[in-house]
Amino acid sequence: MAKIQLTQILDSLSFGDSLLRTLREVEPLRNPNGRLIFSAGRESIVFKVLYRGAPHALKCYLRHQPFRRQRHNYLHSAISGDIIVHPQLFEKELYVNGTQVDVSLYEWVEGRSLDWMMRKAQHDEDCQLFGRLLDDFLRLATSLLECEWRHGDLKPENIIVRPSGEMILVDCDALYAPSLPLSSEIGTPLWVHPARGDKYDSHIDDYAIALIVVFLSAVKGDLSLCKSESAVAMVPQQNREAIDKIIANDKSLLLLHEAIYAPTHKIENLKTILKCIVHQ
Repeated sequence: MAKIQLTQILDSLSFGDSLLRTLREVEPLRNPNGRLIFSAGRESIVFKVLYRGAPHALKCYLRHQPFRRQRHNYLHSAISGDIIVHPQLFEKELYVNGTQVDVSLYEWVEGRSLDWMMRKAQHDEDCQLFGRLLDDFLRLATSLLECEWRHGDLKPENIIVRPSGEMILVDCDALYAPSLPLSSEIGTPLWVHPARGDKYDSHIDDYAIALIVVFLSAVKGDLSLCKSESAVAMVPQQNREAIDKIIANDKSLLLLHEAIYAPTHKIENLKTILKCIVHQ
């Protein structure tokens, strides 16, 4: 199936649920200017809708992905808890330009992405907010490492910060679990270790976790590290020495920082390292 275009999805959803095969009582929500509320990614578009009167996310896929059904089944049967969303898949559900595309539906997560929150902290020069984001992310990461599964495309855009400060993972299409076939998605380049390749394991999220923790730890100590237009949690080579100086009194952070530049994507004892940072 050829890749569906954003405009084609928008045209179909503008008719409400009339072009959905089985789902009913779905009402796409609009902003004050009358435009549909959505966010677009490389492989999907997520709309904010009302489903049976409650806010939900309706995710429309732009192309076919092998083993999509297996991943959604795993999310429902093998994963419990509230650190990741649990979407329900509806295959060939939405009529778009003469074809049918898969959609998934899950309860809307109120909040802002971690990326948005980092940009806000950067704009406001708010060291305390960076510190709170670090504490909340450490809780999320340590909870994730207790599980057998991994997110597979971990990055600030895929982490929603609730008003309470709790964080939840969204966009689960690259999910890793020992019982699942490996995803064909290779992740987002800035957040994938160069040595990871297409054969990976339970260490798939290690690199992104380390980047976020080191960045948030360093920048709350020196806001001048935020020099770009966005607070991208990637540690550039030119800041390596400066960051070492900022975190010099924290052996666990120094170890984590060094691991970012290692030739392997695996960080041994990552869970233990994070717990040491949590309890300092």
